[in-house]
Amino acid sequence: MAEVKKVIFLNAEEVSDEFERLGVKADFVDKKISEILVSKIMNENRLHDADATHAAAAIENKADFIVTWNIKGFEKAKHLIKCASPIGILEIPWPIYPFVPAKDNL
Repeated sequence: MAEVKKVIFLNAEEVSDEFERLGVKADFVDKKISEILVSKIMNENRLHDADATHAAAAIENKADFIVTWNIKGFEKAKHLIKCASPIGILEIPWPIYPFVPAKDNL
């Protein structure tokens, strides 16, 4: 959410409401992520620690994709998890299922 607050001035409830309006199931993850998985993603894909942590959180929580302003930061991990920008998410045809997440490549 900190990333979103830098660009738009919506609170978590407003963001959640907008996703719901679009028919998107959005989960805001706030739990400990496996350091082993973070390290593996970081080392094998040459990602920064924060990006590897976001990818690991998405994978561990079975996310279909990450919503981020930092699409370029995830280019090296696009085989692990798909990404969309907050603007780009509006261009995704909903519903997105059936959808096969890239996390099977881990």
